[in-house]
This record gives sequence, structure tokens and C-alpha cells, in this order.
Amino acid sequence: VFMKNSVERSLRALRADYVDILMLHEPMLRQIPDPDDLAHELDLLKASGKIRYVGLSGYGHALAEIAVQFPKLGEVIQVEVAESSGGVGALQQCQRDVQVTFGHFRGAQMNTATTEERFQRLQEKLSHATQLNPSGVILFSTRKPSHIDEVVSSLEKIERHN
Repeated sequence: VFMKNSVERSLRALRADYVDILMLHEPMLRQIPDPDDLAHELDLLKASGKIRYVGLSGYGHALAEIAVQFPKLGEVIQVEVAESSGGVGALQQCQRDVQVTFGHFRGAQMNTATTEERFQRLQEKLSHATQLNPSGVILFSTRKPSHIDEVVSSLEKIERHN
């Protein structure tokens, strides 16, 4: 009931009839009292047309544990790529596809870099991101439009070189 009420509140706030993906953020199996009951409640929300897919978002090892035991909870998997999280490798080991990755641009220390250094760091980060997740979505978030322009420019240069 809590899940249904939460989704309905969100839909009202969004002024929408459904959400494409309901993400469970940073879940840990030990924190889910009854995963089968949760999967059932999510199935009801899907059957009613309020959500289309259920996803897991967080750290590799924790997501892998849930995705293997309760596949219905991980139709879409979004994983943090930091080495300490287990990243993409933890999910690949349990033969689960990762559709979305995030965290690629952390630690780039862009604020103190020159324009050329910024471009070089972005290219390195983007190259690494596309190697880890060649066919999925790579999330990049920022509040600065200039950062978006830099990433787009870097991606265009990488594409021209490939």
C-alpha cells in the first residue's frame, strides 16, 4: 500500500498518468523486508498502467544480489561505476545487463584546470565511460550549461577519431 500511495502522489505531482521506470535507489536486500511482496505490489502497479518498468539504481554488489534473487525488481539496471561499488563487473559476473551507468565524471577536478586540461580530462572520462558501457546510457548531470557544451564537444571529437 505504501508503494502504491507513493507512486500515486508522484504521478499527481508530475501531472502524469504513468512513469516509464520506477527506480529503487540504493537498495540493499537486507533492507527489503519481503522482496516477493514488493515484487507483487510492483506487478500490480504495472498491471494498472501506473509504471512500465521497475529498475534498480546504486552500487554493483548490492544490485547484483537483488537482481539475481529477484529479477522482477531489476528490469532496468543503473549502476554507479566507482571502483568501490563493484560497478559494472559485479553485474556482468551474474550475467545481468547494465542499461545505465553513472558517476563517470566524479573526481575530474575541472574547476582548477585550464581549457586544454579540461578537454583532455573529459575525453579520458568519456572514453572510459564508453568502454564500460558501449551500448547503454551514460548519465551526466550538471547545473552548468557550459559543462554540457564541453561534453558535447568532447564527444564529437571522440566520434571523429573513431
